[in-house]
Amino acid sequence: MNGWKRPIHNDRFSLEVDHWIQIQPKAESISELLEGGIEFHAHSSPSVSKRKYSDIEYAMEARSCGMSGIVLKAHEGDTAARAQLVQEVVPEIRTIGGVVLNRYVGGFNADAVKMSHQLGGGIVWFPTVDADNHERFKATLTTDMASYEPGQYGGLTILDANGEVKREVERILEYVARHQLILASGHLSVTEIKALIPVLHQYQIRKFVIQHPDLHLINMSREDQMEVANEGFFLEKCLISFLPNHRVRSVAEILTDIKEVGHSHYLMVTDFGQHHHPSPIEGLNFFVHLLQSSGISSQQIVDMIRETPERLLSGKV
Repeated sequence: MNGWKRPIHNDRFSLEVDHWIQIQPKAESISELLEGGIEFHAHSSPSVSKRKYSDIEYAMEARSCGMSGIVLKAHEGDTAARAQLVQEVVPEIRTIGGVVLNRYVGGFNADAVKMSHQLGGGIVWFPTVDADNHERFKATLTTDMASYEPGQYGGLTILDANGEVKREVERILEYVARHQLILASGHLSVTEIKALIPVLHQYQIRKFVIQHPDLHLINMSREDQMEVANEGFFLEKCLISFLPNHRVRSVAEILTDIKEVGHSHYLMVTDFGQHHHPSPIEGLNFFVHLLQSSGISSQQIVDMIRETPERLLSGKV
């Protein structure tokens, strides 16, 4: 799809009308499938962006629904110390932090990764808002990346001029592998992700998650998602990618990925926390009802919301 344009919707939390009407009444009740679940991708404050909830409110709402854990992700940098404080206040919820390798921490900075880990961080995210692919999308508003070469928009890219993974990135991979941290793709392009995969195998990194592959600025095809899954890695099915403002494929097409690629390769997440959306936990509850109404079984949902995230956190992948 070459000419992506932001749709105009009065209600920014909507799907196709038929999905919304069908699911919304059911989503007013909390699904028992949230019990023991882990929200692996959401945002909270403190943040330079307006957020729905604070870290502590986010954890408290997760606790109220019987969930077992949350991940704190911040484009601004490191959430490892924040996670420790939340854990003290809401001890029933396992709170995981980590570092996003944007310019605020020096980009591909192995020292930042080391310090985050020493503070208890368990996740390393590649660049998000400073990624070259993110800059590309802001500049072009197109999902067509046929002529895109990572680095051409002045943002951060893991690849050098020859298309090889940079040495400073490999230093980070060495640390991630040695300490069995979780690695996430952030806003890297499909081109970068594909170039990275053989290097991950070289370092024997298994805990790698492709974030929101259906999002407009990533736009990973089902075939590419299948390839990632066959390589033994994981992908998100992210609620924000289902919304008209953020997606390039229909809800039905995105749901078909789960059935054809295989639900065991996916984590259910929201990427919520924006002030204009419901809270991450409200969104996750809605997501459960959406998948149930679309023919995804309760056990498959439990696997994506609880079992697969727990396998990543425990290292049993």
